[in-house]
Amino acid sequence: MNSGRNKTKQLEIQKQQMQAEAKKADREKRREQNVKFTQQQEEKKTRLAEKKKDSDVPDLLPEDFLESLQNGGDESDNKDDAPASKHMKMEDFEEMERDEIRKQIKQQQAKALREAKKATIKKGPVRVTALSAKKIGLVPVSENRVTNARNKWMKRKSLGKR
Repeated sequence: MNSGRNKTKQLEIQKQQMQAEAKKADREKRREQNVKFTQQQEEKKTRLAEKKKDSDVPDLLPEDFLESLQNGGDESDNKDDAPASKHMKMEDFEEMERDEIRKQIKQQQAKALREAKKATIKKGPVRVTALSAKKIGLVPVSENRVTNARNKWMKRKSLGKR
């Protein structure tokens, strides 16, 4: 009987040793995962910092800057050199309107770009673009069941008795 008890004790001791080794292996594995995770986080922070530095430059250059480059890089325009007249011509109004329309279009494009960037969300390894809800202001389509119930309620007999 002693030999049977000794064997069971030895088996229990071996089980405990195996469990302790498994725990040590798990701890070591978790430690390695934590180190890897912290390294990835640091790399991500550095990448984000680099992107932030790059994003300081605007996406669209001002139209005035592009025009000045096309004119040969001169900072002063010929219009500024001429003395301003008291009376405005019809051409001046048309030009001002065209400029305003161009500015409005540019603003709308920039706004659409910003909204598109907001609507795009990174979910794991993919980027997801949410659909825009353009029908927000419209009234929902009525169902016959609902309208019939409403009409019955509004045209009930007890209203005529009052």
